[in-house]
Amino acid sequence: MIPLAERLEVLCQTARPSLPLEAANEIDAALERLRGPLRLAVAGRVKAGKSTLLNALLGERLAPTDAGERTRFVTWYEHGPGYQVFAEREDGELLPLRFERNDDELVINESELPDTGILRLIVRWPTARLRRFTLIDTPGLGSASPARRAAAAGLLAAGQGGLRAADAVVYLMQHAHRSDVAFLEAFRDPSLVDASPVNALALLSRADEIGGGRPDAMESGLRIAERYRMDPALKGLVGTVLPVCGLLAESAVTLREEEYELLVRLSLADPEADQALLSADRFRSWDASPVLPASLDLLLDRFGMFGLRYALRAIAGGEVNTSLDLARLLLEVSGLPALDRALELQFGSRASRLISYSVLRDVTSIANRIAADSEAGRDLLYALEELASSSHEVDELRVLHLAVTGENGFTAQETAEVERLASGGDAHERLGTGGPGGEDTRRLAIYRAAAWRARVGDPLHDPIQDYSCEVLTRSYEAIAAEAAGRAST
Repeated sequence: MIPLAERLEVLCQTARPSLPLEAANEIDAALERLRGPLRLAVAGRVKAGKSTLLNALLGERLAPTDAGERTRFVTWYEHGPGYQVFAEREDGELLPLRFERNDDELVINESELPDTGILRLIVRWPTARLRRFTLIDTPGLGSASPARRAAAAGLLAAGQGGLRAADAVVYLMQHAHRSDVAFLEAFRDPSLVDASPVNALALLSRADEIGGGRPDAMESGLRIAERYRMDPALKGLVGTVLPVCGLLAESAVTLREEEYELLVRLSLADPEADQALLSADRFRSWDASPVLPASLDLLLDRFGMFGLRYALRAIAGGEVNTSLDLARLLLEVSGLPALDRALELQFGSRASRLISYSVLRDVTSIANRIAADSEAGRDLLYALEELASSSHEVDELRVLHLAVTGENGFTAQETAEVERLASGGDAHERLGTGGPGGEDTRRLAIYRAAAWRARVGDPLHDPIQDYSCEVLTRSYEAIAAEAAGRAST
């Protein structure tokens, strides 16, 4: 089975000579995305913790996180061989920007930028994490600036010409406000049956604040996230809802030895420390503190009340003995490892398929725009529509959507089976076996194909269920054919 990306590229390159030059160049730019990493946008309302979480995902403090609204422009963090920062104008010109890298953050000199005409900032950084995803930091959706609101919404919802820059989105919310649901509905794809959990997940951001920063705050966050996962308003929009403390995650991955030493000194001040940790105001005004007031401010800004309470309790109780131990403990409790696993399962394992689908959608939008005035555009549009209707990868993504939202009535076990099949991994990964099995792989695939084929035409099925069973039958038949082909070579 030829991958969708290859079929799409051949189709477009064949049509290119007959297309208007501007449209051909746009299609070339869209096809270039097939060779890059998945574009993952981090979105949410103002002060939802987007930049802090992005720093945690990067493993470095690159995005500005001061109090107030700091994200002026949509900012792309891409992998690069060196350290570079650019501003991209609306005409495509890249303007190099001066920047400084200090212990606290990346400081970009934006003073030379004009107030208008800037499309985005691009930060190229040689970190391995950006080989996996291009991360996109967005201005807050509730920004006081209309231009910033429009920039964020246009990046994620279909914008000019029907194009959208992000392949997938991580949406941060403090609770499921109506505006949060409205945004997720805007990040939808009608051909994937409205807003799809295939390309979006939600985070209960700043989950440590839910319980007032108590040591069990993240446990409360887990319970609330579970309720949101079952909420009908969200279930059809996102793949999952997870609690996360972005501030603690950022501090854990960037923890400095001097910060650990300050925490150790505070942990020795028991029981005064317990009284000081009753509130942020008490902590900041702790007169008998064994560290300077400026250090108290630093620790509170870096860890928050929940992080401070958790860290001091762990140090005093002997759970950790080094800064590395503390970093590992705080990282685990922050929820970041669970998010990493979810990103890999939902996006990373099927990145090539999501990217191919994004490019197919965007190229179709371009062809649709020029079809009225260009016969070549009309021919390309018809060919693209035929490609979409005949692409098994697209069918698998649709069935995945139907399974996750419960629209095809699959059980939890059957939904997990669909998730494996739609991962785009090797045959044994899609089958859920321990490793390549040769003839065993072929036999298992044939067995599973027969089981799903037997369910097609069930009088109790509706068309959606029959369609899902047919797609899964073809999936297993393709795996069996692939295994047979390898065995014959």
